Amino acid sequence: MKSPRHSRAVEFRAGVHLQGSVLWCDAVHARECCFVSSARLASAAARRHRQVITSAATAALLGRRDTGVLPAPLGRPFHLGRLRLEPFASGAALGAASLLVEDAGRRLVYA
Repeated sequence: MKSPRHSRAVEFRAGVHLQGSVLWCDAVHARECCFVSSARLASAAARRHRQVITSAATAALLGRRDTGVLPAPLGRPFHLGRLRLEPFASGAALGAASLLVEDAGRRLVYA
């Protein structure tokens, strides 16, 4: 049996899912909570996710102004349950961001 430290932390299935959490990144299908890295990559699903985490610039480009959008400031960490999230500029496009995720002593970067 594998120890939890070496178990698979993410799955790739029409987006990236941090296993054991509600967090998805750039998911194609509507999800409970999704980090959207760029308006360029966002599909119509970005408007259907229940909760979207993204940069303020990307939120504006998506045109979603409802309470389901969390425009997270770049370089400012915050918590989503047990996860510590810190979006940071990726430079790929206007408002595009990558995401540092810390969970149980492990650090993952979605870029």
